[in-house]
Amino acid sequence: MYLVALAGFTAASASAAPVQTEHTVSQLVAEGPAVPGQPLWVALDQKLQDGWHTYWINPGDSGLPTEVNWTLPAGWKAGPLNFPAPHRFTTGPLVNYGYEKATRILARLDVPADAKPGSTVTLTAAANWLICADVCVPEDATLTLDVPVTAGGSPDPAV
Repeated sequence: MYLVALAGFTAASASAAPVQTEHTVSQLVAEGPAVPGQPLWVALDQKLQDGWHTYWINPGDSGLPTEVNWTLPAGWKAGPLNFPAPHRFTTGPLVNYGYEKATRILARLDVPADAKPGSTVTLTAAANWLICADVCVPEDATLTLDVPVTAGGSPDPAV
C-alpha cells in the first residue's frame, strides 16, 4: 500500500513552505487535491542534515519514532502513519532502525463526502521526532498545508 500511495505524488502534488529546525527541513506534501469521499495521502517530507538520522516506527534498541498530531477540518480523519522501510544502524551492541538524508512518512486522510468542491482546507500537523548523530536532539515543527477540494481528481501530467 505504501508504494501505491507514494507513486501518486507527482508534479501536481500540493506542498507547503518548508519549516527548518536545527538539523531538519520538513514540509507537508499532498498527493493532489482533496476529492469528497475519497482518501487523500499526505506526506511528511523530511531532509536531514548530513551525518544525522531519525527513527522508524520500531526504532530498535534506542530512539523514538516520529509522531504527528493532526488538526483537521470537521469530518476529516487521519489514519496511522505509514513509515518507509528503514536502514539498520549499529552502535556497539545497539541496533536501531531509521533514516538518513531524507524520508517521506505517509498518512491517509479520509475526506468526508460532504467536503465542498471549490473550497480550500487547511491541514495542520504538529510533528516531533528525535534526530541523532553523536548526540540525540528532540525536534518539532508545526506544519500547515492548504489543499483545494475538487469534484474529481486531476489528470496526472506525468502520464
